[in-house]
Amino acid sequence: MTNLTLAMLAFVGVHVFIAGTGLRGALVRAMGENPYRGVFSVLALGTLIWVGLAYRVAPVVPVWTPPSALRWLTLLLVAVGVWMIVASIRSRNPASPGHEDRLTAPDAARSVVALTRHPFMWGVVFWSIGHLLARGDQAAMILFGGFGVLAILGSLSQDRKGRAKHGDNWNAFAARTSFVPGLALIAGRATLRLSDIGWRSPLVALIIFVILIAAHPWVFSVSPLPS
Repeated sequence: MTNLTLAMLAFVGVHVFIAGTGLRGALVRAMGENPYRGVFSVLALGTLIWVGLAYRVAPVVPVWTPPSALRWLTLLLVAVGVWMIVASIRSRNPASPGHEDRLTAPDAARSVVALTRHPFMWGVVFWSIGHLLARGDQAAMILFGGFGVLAILGSLSQDRKGRAKHGDNWNAFAARTSFVPGLALIAGRATLRLSDIGWRSPLVALIIFVILIAAHPWVFSVSPLPS
């Protein structure tokens, strides 16, 4: 279990303490943007592979026994998470790198961004929580808990960077959206319409979700369906 813990700490640490702090700027100034991205990608991929290998050989140490009925909730959370990730990739979210020019656009807070300005990260969080509900062993808690924590920290880092870089434009965008999914909708600061969601993202997400369910027993040796 120590190996998995160290691997997850390394994976989270690379993202939090390098990409999420002023160290990133210092490294970019020292080596250039593209070399930095190359080195960071190698570190991120290397630590992710370490996590995967460590998880495969980690002992199964039960902590609690999840009721089988919770798997239905797991399926729902994972399905929502997959949709949020797909919709985030297909959207031009001003909170995502490369789309900051849309911060002041009238439709900047539409579709999945109306739900949260960090849909990709929260998709990972829902995926993580779903698996934590279905698994009750230490290794799963370290793995999925680590991914969930990293997604939350990554969202907070995006907010901090956006506020520092774009000032009032970011604050205005943040006022029309919410960090926690649904809060802007409840407060009436955002509107989520079916026409904004469309059918492509839900369809792609459904296809991916079905593939994940079908492949799960063969890839991970565990059926995600309630017994």
